Amino acid sequence: MSKGNSTDYPRAVVREIGGQLVLDDPDALEMIRGVGKVNCRNTFEINTERVAHFKCRFAERGMSTEEGVIVLINVNDVNGGTTRGCANARYRLAGDS
Repeated sequence: MSKGNSTDYPRAVVREIGGQLVLDDPDALEMIRGVGKVNCRNTFEINTERVAHFKCRFAERGMSTEEGVIVLINVNDVNGGTTRGCANARYRLAGDS
């Protein structure tokens, strides 16, 4: 490490919060968010047919986009039932975003 370049030093710091030491690591946080986005996208891709099915069912019942929401939950996640970054990823009936 060179002393003149601040990017050589780790950005993670340990803080005391509520009497406990907590690691604050912005690089690790960005990595976790990136993994969460991939998991979220994969959950959407795996369930495209089911989402299309339920969109059709809502339309058959005459429901507006304000009356229905499709919620996808990845129950196989190691953290207890949510996909990191998208605990309840929703599709609006009007579109897939």
